[in-house]
Amino acid sequence: MKIKLYPRSIDLCIREDNQLMADAIITREYVPFERAWQMTFIEVCERHQRKGVATKLYERAKEIAAEQGCRLLPHPDLLRDGFAFWMAMDRDALLEVLSHERSREIVEESGGDVEQFAQQLELLRSE
Repeated sequence: MKIKLYPRSIDLCIREDNQLMADAIITREYVPFERAWQMTFIEVCERHQRKGVATKLYERAKEIAAEQGCRLLPHPDLLRDGFAFWMAMDRDALLEVLSHERSREIVEESGGDVEQFAQQLELLRSE
């Protein structure tokens, strides 16, 4: 796994045969939570999906956040697969982020699907 450090973000990528296999970005930019890194992007090439690659990126990102005395949280604008992933990995963090007073606004500002956001939050609260 290759890790690129930037002033307020970290890019974690996995390559195979010099081809990008998976990539994740965590950031502290625009995060409305203290002592937290937010996973704003994660993508795994189709042929490597369902093989634990996203979990490997998530676990390393969580370690990096913990090394800095922080926790890892999801971004509130999640596609269906991202929502399912966070439900499986850290439901409490997902609920905390989606319940935050600014999350709906963040989804709107990022051009996300506000209706999908509302459905995800409702699903989380009903369980």
